[in-house]
Amino acid sequence: MSLMKRYLDDVSTLRLWAAEAAAWNRPADRHAALTSAVRACRELSETYHNPSSVVEMFVHEVAASFLAFRRDEDEVAA
Repeated sequence: MSLMKRYLDDVSTLRLWAAEAAAWNRPADRHAALTSAVRACRELSETYHNPSSVVEMFVHEVAASFLAFRRDEDEVAA
């Protein structure tokens, strides 16, 4: 598998986990799920040439996806 395809697959997986974390009703559950997603960022980044840069990009994607999903949920509830 090419490096770019692996990166895109990893980002897609992390976005899914972030959206799942945002879907929990209780804040404690969201926190636990989001923590797991961020930990996965570090684990997945270790397979790349420059893990510190990749983990930064992964965490950014997780945070952006989490916030976007929460905003969407708040708009639907309003």
